[in-house]
Amino acid sequence: MPKRSVLPKGSKEAGRSEWKRFRQLIQEHEGLVLPSHAAFYLGVSRTRMYQIMEAGHLPVFECFGRQYIGCDALDVMYEMQKERRTPGFRYSYAT
Repeated sequence: MPKRSVLPKGSKEAGRSEWKRFRQLIQEHEGLVLPSHAAFYLGVSRTRMYQIMEAGHLPVFECFGRQYIGCDALDVMYEMQKERRTPGFRYSYAT
């Protein structure tokens, strides 16, 4: 099986412009993470993360043939999720 290239096909100029765009997105969104890392951060499965992305709840950026999520939007979603959580109940049993 041939190794998958993460760089865009074409000229060096195309690769440089993609890199420039990637760096700009990182600065604008306080970083970018892969969906699997975002899922871990939010405490959801990767499948659920992709459902959230497809529903448009988080902005998704594609660079180098991969999808990325902006850290700023991820932090906002984490805070909203944290506010909605109610503390769990723990039952203790007398021995």
